[in-house]
Amino acid sequence: MKKKLFYLFIIFVSISFGQTLENTYTTSGYIEPEPNYSFIVNSTINYYTLDWINNQIKLYDSSHNLFKSITITLENGFEMKQLHLPTDKLFNADSKIEFMIESRQTASPYQTNFKVFNEDGNNIFTFSNVSNYKLSKNPNNEYKLITSESTLNSDEVIYKVYSLSGILSINQEHILNKSIFQFPNPTFETFNLRNLKNNGKENILEIFSIQGKKVISKKIGQNKNEISVNVSHLSKGIYIYKIGELSNKFVKE
Repeated sequence: MKKKLFYLFIIFVSISFGQTLENTYTTSGYIEPEPNYSFIVNSTINYYTLDWINNQIKLYDSSHNLFKSITITLENGFEMKQLHLPTDKLFNADSKIEFMIESRQTASPYQTNFKVFNEDGNNIFTFSNVSNYKLSKNPNNEYKLITSESTLNSDEVIYKVYSLSGILSINQEHILNKSIFQFPNPTFETFNLRNLKNNGKENILEIFSIQGKKVISKKIGQNKNEISVNVSHLSKGIYIYKIGELSNKFVKE
């Protein structure tokens, strides 16, 4: 039985690397912690790019055609850093595409703001002086946005809970909450995984060579959201990592 499973894994690997490059985008902004650059609306995947200099977001459909260019307005002295939570009904029910822009002051004290915009470039809401956030859902399928704010007292963190009136489809929730961010890729020495969201469960990271040989096995603690793995001893080439039902590839230089 184990041999059959092993051969099936090799077949899966062979199939999964038969991809065809559809399109290439160029974007700017920090690559953390949410580099999906994709979102789902009406069960269709879409893509976006950021123009950091001009504070512009460009939206592309599933065929990679540009269908919207949005210019947003930020406070004086702030620059765009990243885009978060692109959806259509999470903050409002008007079916317009919405997203949260993270911006930061270019000079001290480097305050960070999160502003919600819609596809018309209208500012819907502003979360001021926020250092981080988390989107959660309670058993009644109600979404909560929890923002955190550091204070001058390093031992204290102020967090606020906002009740959101919107909804997400299963596919939207999956792409927002269950994506794993891997970096750097390619890598020479250390391979990092972020946004693990173990939900209080211990997991195991397994890394396989392209031939299907397991080369690394590492436990992931219950509350671990990020891990680092030393891969300096591995030979150059393509490797596959697997955590539960999730898997992806990386390149060792």
